[in-house]
Amino acid sequence: MTTQQDHSQADQVVLDRVRGELMSGRTFALRESSHRSRYGYMPPISARDWAEAMGQVAALATQGDALAQVAAEIRINLYGDASQAAASVWEAIGRAVLRGYDDVVGRAAPDASGPRSAYQRPYTLAERLLLVAWGERIAAPFASSVPGVGWAIQRIAAEENVRLPMQGMYGVGQA
Repeated sequence: MTTQQDHSQADQVVLDRVRGELMSGRTFALRESSHRSRYGYMPPISARDWAEAMGQVAALATQGDALAQVAAEIRINLYGDASQAAASVWEAIGRAVLRGYDDVVGRAAPDASGPRSAYQRPYTLAERLLLVAWGERIAAPFASSVPGVGWAIQRIAAEENVRLPMQGMYGVGQA
């Protein structure tokens, strides 16, 4: 018989692992690999699905300069299949996260001084949580399963006071 404390300890182990994977970038690589591993013939994506995904990319870009830099990296091949399209979303997000945020606006300000590296930083845990949710929104038209971020990401977001943009996403409602 397991107790509530056993569940809490097991949950904490999972939450710590997921936090580590978010900060290392492994979360994005795993999601990319998951989509690349889908096999079998798939027809090219529809123009409607491509447009829906690109609309979500545009919405991501409105969330601020740090997330706009990630949105600028996302390219979806209109003539690729669903697996390729979803994988390319996660690949682009992962690549941008590993590169980090470059505060171009701050560096170009009239009072800017110091080395270029003073305007570069890694993406924060909160930003990475948001990028998981936005990645799910963008890749949703190409997914072969119900879109969602998972309980661990939701719990970490709640602990970090991050509101994930999941509401209205293909019937998924986690505000």
